[in-house]
Amino acid sequence: MQPKPSEWIPLNGDTIIRSPEKELLEKEAIAGSASAALKLGTSLTINEGNSDETIYWLQIAVENGSRQAIYNLATALLTREEPQKQARGRYWLEEIMRNGPVEDRASARFLLEDLDRKKK
Repeated sequence: MQPKPSEWIPLNGDTIIRSPEKELLEKEAIAGSASAALKLGTSLTINEGNSDETIYWLQIAVENGSRQAIYNLATALLTREEPQKQARGRYWLEEIMRNGPVEDRASARFLLEDLDRKKK
């Protein structure tokens, strides 16, 4: 019997873990593991898009020190309709430009420029 999507999380593109592993990742993320929170956020992005739960785990990943999660969080927030979430998405793009990983700066710059063009 195939598990329901809510019972598994694909990781690294091809690994599937079942719900008990998800619960373990959640505990690790709450305890401070950036990689566990990033795995949860990334998996949810793949399975559910940019849901509130996705944003929650990406935010935890950023709070736990994942520099890689900053861009994912920014783009997730920018897809939401709520102006406050979009504003936070812009904030995180600007943060990438100031202090983020070099490999994310070009993408952040492009998204910021696109946002500015859409405002005009």
